[in-house]
Amino acid sequence: MNDAERERYDETNRKVLEESKRFDAALPELRKCLLGRYVIFLNGEVVDHFATMDEAYKVALKRLGEDAAFVLSQVRRGDSPFHGPPEGTCSNCGVRSAEHWWTGEGGVMAAAHGQAAPWCERCCVTAQLEHARTVASDVSELEERLAALEKTP
Repeated sequence: MNDAERERYDETNRKVLEESKRFDAALPELRKCLLGRYVIFLNGEVVDHFATMDEAYKVALKRLGEDAAFVLSQVRRGDSPFHGPPEGTCSNCGVRSAEHWWTGEGGVMAAAHGQAAPWCERCCVTAQLEHARTVASDVSELEERLAALEKTP
């Protein structure tokens, strides 16, 4: 990531975190009419709402673009996904108690956009190990590319 891309990422991340605070503040009102729905939230308002996360995410990207500082989250009882540990069963295995919010490869941006799933410790470690193995397999190829690049002016 170059400096300009990093700046754009950091600015979008800052805006998403601000928007998440507005979302949290709006939750009491949202629960009255949109409980259980997945909402696209931008500039302190609901842009649209859907029955599924996938549908909401596709529409959000189409309408707002990848760099838009929106929040996408399910309106539910209790704390928003931005605060506190998850409750209930792991949504990945469906067996153990959820202990963490899992965002996969999406990281902070996925979490801020409400794309975090309640996972157990075992599922999190298993997914992290799988990712580490995948990344490790790229090391020799990257070393070869770097060596080739260092030979050229």
